[in-house]
Amino acid sequence: MFCDRLARGFTLAGLLFVLGPLAAVAASPAPAAAQRLVAERITPENAKRAILGGPDAIGGLDDWALQNGTVCAVVSDPSHESDALTTGGALVDLGLCGREDDQFILFVELLNNDSNSIVPVDRLEASVGDGAARITTFGSLEGVNVETRYQLDEKKPRRLSIRTRITAGENAIDVSSFGSATLNSRGLTPFVVSTSGLDPSYGYAYPAYGDRGLGALVDAATAAELVVGVGSHEIEPGIAYGQRILRAYVEEPDGETRDVPRFFLSDAFVSVHLAFTESFWFGEDHELGLFDLVQSQLMNLSDGATLVIDQELWVGERADVASVTDLILPNVPVAQGAVDDPAAVIHVDRRDGSPFTEARPDPEGRFSFRLPPGSYVARIAAPGGRERRQEFDVTDQGADLGTLKVGEPTRVALPPGGPMRLVFVGAEETEDPDFADSLRGYAAIEDGEPTAILPPRRSIHLAGTALDPRIVEIEPGRYRVLSTRGPEFSVESATIDVRAGSTTTLEIDSPKRVLETPGRVASDFHIHSAPSLDNATPTSDQVANAIAGGSEVLISSEHDHVFDFAPTIERMGLGETLPSIVGLEVTSEVSSEVAPRSIGHANVFPMLVEPLAYRRGAVENEGRRWRDVIADLRALPGERVIQLNHARTHDGSMNKGAFFTHMGPADTAFDPETSLREAPNAVLVERDPKTSIRDLDFDAMEILNGSNMDRYERLREDWFALLRQGERIVATANSDSHFASRPIGTPRNYVAYEGEVVPPSKFDSQRFVRAVLDGKLYGTTGPIVDVSLDGAQLGETHSGKSGTLRVDVRSAPWVDVDEVLVYVNGRRTVAKRIASDGRLEFPLTFEEDSFVTVEVRGEPSNDYRLLLSKYIPFAFTNPIWIDADDDGTWASPG
Repeated sequence: MFCDRLARGFTLAGLLFVLGPLAAVAASPAPAAAQRLVAERITPENAKRAILGGPDAIGGLDDWALQNGTVCAVVSDPSHESDALTTGGALVDLGLCGREDDQFILFVELLNNDSNSIVPVDRLEASVGDGAARITTFGSLEGVNVETRYQLDEKKPRRLSIRTRITAGENAIDVSSFGSATLNSRGLTPFVVSTSGLDPSYGYAYPAYGDRGLGALVDAATAAELVVGVGSHEIEPGIAYGQRILRAYVEEPDGETRDVPRFFLSDAFVSVHLAFTESFWFGEDHELGLFDLVQSQLMNLSDGATLVIDQELWVGERADVASVTDLILPNVPVAQGAVDDPAAVIHVDRRDGSPFTEARPDPEGRFSFRLPPGSYVARIAAPGGRERRQEFDVTDQGADLGTLKVGEPTRVALPPGGPMRLVFVGAEETEDPDFADSLRGYAAIEDGEPTAILPPRRSIHLAGTALDPRIVEIEPGRYRVLSTRGPEFSVESATIDVRAGSTTTLEIDSPKRVLETPGRVASDFHIHSAPSLDNATPTSDQVANAIAGGSEVLISSEHDHVFDFAPTIERMGLGETLPSIVGLEVTSEVSSEVAPRSIGHANVFPMLVEPLAYRRGAVENEGRRWRDVIADLRALPGERVIQLNHARTHDGSMNKGAFFTHMGPADTAFDPETSLREAPNAVLVERDPKTSIRDLDFDAMEILNGSNMDRYERLREDWFALLRQGERIVATANSDSHFASRPIGTPRNYVAYEGEVVPPSKFDSQRFVRAVLDGKLYGTTGPIVDVSLDGAQLGETHSGKSGTLRVDVRSAPWVDVDEVLVYVNGRRTVAKRIASDGRLEFPLTFEEDSFVTVEVRGEPSNDYRLLLSKYIPFAFTNPIWIDADDDGTWASPG
């Protein structure tokens, strides 16, 4: 039912479904236009001006460019899959021409506000004429036809107009409502406002609804006409997108029109504008009640009638709300002023407390915004917890707020020197700082209390370059500061007392290397930055995060976006110190007949960036089986690692991104107690009749993702079950870091690699990849482990029915380890306390071909807890293989 679906909330995972592929129909090219108005297909000849730049720009060859000289947009071709469908025809890129500022994710449309009913597009048309450039898409679903026209003109150059016409054909399903969904995906911060003042404005803090029931849904729904998706304040140039419905009406066959009610909902992942097809029987059309939701089940678009929705997307040139509200209200007075700290943010509320706009000042501290005449309150928020409120009135002549003083900042001068991660912890009554605070107050309101949507960050990452921050602003108080650079280094600490309005110099020793790892290279195979659709962390921040954490090889893994860290590394002055490998995360979210709950996520490296290609060359994955995607990847030249990611949830619940909870076509969970020859597991080993490839033919699986040990234990049992049956899959450990608050390189993989890594010109990525494919690695959150069986190392084979397993455990003083566990064929055979020198030997005997793995565990020390909250000291190894009968082949023991 509509109510049930809406009550569950519009999360990214809830939106991305598929309805089956449609054949793309080539649209006729638009006439050549010498003017600024452009609507045309992207070709190699026009690609330079047609393809947008920016962290979220994905449009490429064969997509469709729409431009007016100020705003540039890209609509994906129907032949290209989307993050929501196996087809394209969606608005995927939007920015100001020539600025490389795109942070727009996706605009899609859905019937009856049902995320299973996103309307697929099968053709489009492009044209230029009558002072406008247009791209019109045509799609249908269950007998309902949808025509959407995107239009840019020169009269209002910052506006993209969108008109959608919905008509029901013969034997069409009932149409009670129609939704326009724009993904925020944690990258754009939604600000909800009623510029007319007639309906509630939530600003950056809005009611949570999700799974909280229909009452919460009714409270969250608003007729507020505008949502501004504000881009990251850390990415330059800044940008913001303002979306609103101008009118929603039904056009009857006789030409008469009647307005229909429309509402808006938003959460951290998606903003939805919703229009119903009939007026409510009781109450007002701008108020949503429980009875209205019940009535919606009886609504339908009458025969011959058309639901028309007129909306617009405005593009602001800064990462604030005022850059959009000023465009929408060009004829109202201007309020202006200055603030004594250019890093401050000015929030403007009506005197009744409802948010209206928000602005960031220029580098000199000057600001301005347009406001209708009335009484307002300016709330100035500055780094370090400084705040000020100022009441003011706006007349027909505007207002001058003068210079608003928030006071001298409280600063800490950071130490110069090499790379390090600095973690600040509030001491005594001082609270922990949050260096990720955007000063927006971005929160979900639950039971009257705000809950932060984005995680706080206590750490500063220094890469040891001239671009490192030298000063941070902080609230006055006492802090303990810890410096480290990962598990091979010491932890140094200092306590500082920071007084209001002063600058305190942090005097702290650089972390010292206390462990060597010869022949091994540290790497995290799963990290994200701004090019991922659910991320807004600048790529440079994640590079600094990796360097500060001691990573030695950086591998990109952005969602469905082939991305290369190398240019960022070079710009940061690290081109001679940090090698990188191009990769991507295949991110399947669409349900289909062959994969009712999608095929989950997988990292692939190395890949080749194709600068002009859609999503820069990412492989298509929606609506397909894993074996088909794997076949495409295997067909590429060279060797690569295909790593299945986070294939279980921590509690066993169903999740699209967790492949072993549904196994694609099986639509049921993998059973580690059942043979691969039997249902439900047998689906994994079904061979494609053409390629002979199976869904199980990935190379590696991520069994430790972040700090989640419950999920690790589930995945370890899956992994052991596969190994026992002869599937020699490599196990990995990765951070899956989406935010600078999560340290890159915890957990990490230590990969066997003989040779020089620095400078990067001497790094052999194929040798590195081959070592991963051979299982010559272990995963760790701190302990350093060396394991051998009579000389055989990880990934190698020992011959004979007996041998001595040698385990050498080392760790930095702040990483406590106390127990070694030995598994033979996935069954624990030895558990011993670690000797004082960290060295243990275990005589083992084998009746059959087998495999041996090792785990090391410990309890977190106080410093460990402060540095790595929620983690424990832990490491696991890949197998040493046992050829017990010494016949030169390994036979599976299961």
